[in-house]
Amino acid sequence: MKNSILSFLLNQQIEEQRIIFKIPASRDEFLKNLAEFDMVLDTFPYSGGTNNLESAWLEIPILTMEGNNFLSRCGSSVNMNLGMEDW
Repeated sequence: MKNSILSFLLNQQIEEQRIIFKIPASRDEFLKNLAEFDMVLDTFPYSGGTNNLESAWLEIPILTMEGNNFLSRCGSSVNMNLGMEDW
């Protein structure tokens, strides 16, 4: 999965040094790592509910895609409530 994502992003002209993959060992480490990011890419079709809320809490914008059901609309719901519908 990591190689597939990396390949896709490189094909989109994103410089490799800007792509970071981290696997935290604890919740505190997860939040510390999250705070280092400029933006979060939401998952699809199942949106990252808790991760999106934590990203918003840390003031990190969330790029999401709106789906047709509740599980695929959580990210867009968070963004809507933040006044960031265009994300």
